[in-house]
Amino acid sequence: MTASHVVKCARCKVALEGPDDARPDSLIACPSCGAGDTRENVEREVDEYAASRVSQALDAMVEGFALGLGQSSNLEGPRAQRTYRFIIDDESS
Repeated sequence: MTASHVVKCARCKVALEGPDDARPDSLIACPSCGAGDTRENVEREVDEYAASRVSQALDAMVEGFALGLGQSSNLEGPRAQRTYRFIIDDESS
């Protein structure tokens, strides 16, 4: 079973639009504000966004586990926050 997610503009929270038969160099853009890029670059940024979300979730789990033991998690500090132009819809599957 393959999960699918809707790729959205991070600013407008609107699904991106592009050609049905999009190639890596096809332009994909937000119909509301016009933010867009090539399919290849959108996919790369969405992958980075997803990896960042996983890292944040793991950090929170480690912190919660450590606090449950009455310890400090000794994480190196908060991760640098990056602004993403494109995100995946967490509610779709």
